[in-house]
Amino acid sequence: MTDIYIQACHSYLPNKRILVKDAVANELYDEDEARRDEYESIAVEEELWPIEMALKSVQDTLKQGASSRDDIDFLTYSFIHRQGHKHLWQPAAYLQDKLDLNHAMAVSVNHGCNSMMLSTKLAMDHLLASTSQSALVVCADRFANSGFDRWRSDYAVVYGDAAASVLLSKQPSPLKILHFQQQSVSNLESMHRFQRPEPESIESVASQYNTREAKKAYMSHYGKEGFINNMRVALSGMKQRLINETALSESVADWIVFPNVGKSILNGLYEPLFSDLATQNLWHVGKTIGHAGAADQFLGLATLMKSNNLKSGQKILMLGSGAGFSCSTLLLEVC
Repeated sequence: MTDIYIQACHSYLPNKRILVKDAVANELYDEDEARRDEYESIAVEEELWPIEMALKSVQDTLKQGASSRDDIDFLTYSFIHRQGHKHLWQPAAYLQDKLDLNHAMAVSVNHGCNSMMLSTKLAMDHLLASTSQSALVVCADRFANSGFDRWRSDYAVVYGDAAASVLLSKQPSPLKILHFQQQSVSNLESMHRFQRPEPESIESVASQYNTREAKKAYMSHYGKEGFINNMRVALSGMKQRLINETALSESVADWIVFPNVGKSILNGLYEPLFSDLATQNLWHVGKTIGHAGAADQFLGLATLMKSNNLKSGQKILMLGSGAGFSCSTLLLEVC
């Protein structure tokens, strides 16, 4: 079987941070929620639009990677928030043009906060099914310039701005992909849906950014337990497959990268199931950035790669989930 590797992974993170204590003092963020979810700050971009952030990340990734542009013939761009342009505009095509990749297949992927993980699987499958040598997976979001409130539009999550990109290759590279799995929990899709379709209006445009509204409607029917129990079943099955199908049954990973969701969700769902599969996590980084849409896992990976502290044989476990619901794990080994 052909192995797939990660040649390079870089992020773009703005320098500006808004401290949670300041957001609470300015009544942007609820004090009780701040105490429960334990974020320290969020990353805020004030000038660049998402695609510009993405391009900066990609340029760094390509500079570090060994692949030539001619080798890259698959490109995805993931996002969950407004990109600032027309509805039919395709951001993947913008990157394709700027990078001179017209020979590549370019796809814009919008499938919730698991989009970049799912796109990684699409890229892996493309490489395995063709003579292609390299694939580029990109994500960016800036949670501004819309009706979305990064502090109040969702439960147990505050949103930070960031971009990330990763270069996959068949050529031996710094990180080897050992295992990928995905599990859908599609009976939770209504947690992000209007109760019935609505024609577009000023009111509906504003309402579509209110994630709490749809989640509240779901919980009024099924309770919070409906979400937790469905997710726990899916995640438990994924954990068991990791143990059955990988070396994690013999020795745990050195790092696990969780989504940058609030501590109440981490404590209530992800950490009890997965913390025993790794010795360290990156919450100390995530809580200073906020939830960056679909980029969280690769922001963490970029942080680890940039640290230059990774050693041959170490393993990194990445966990993603997003609206739909879909959940993914990606296990890497340092070469």
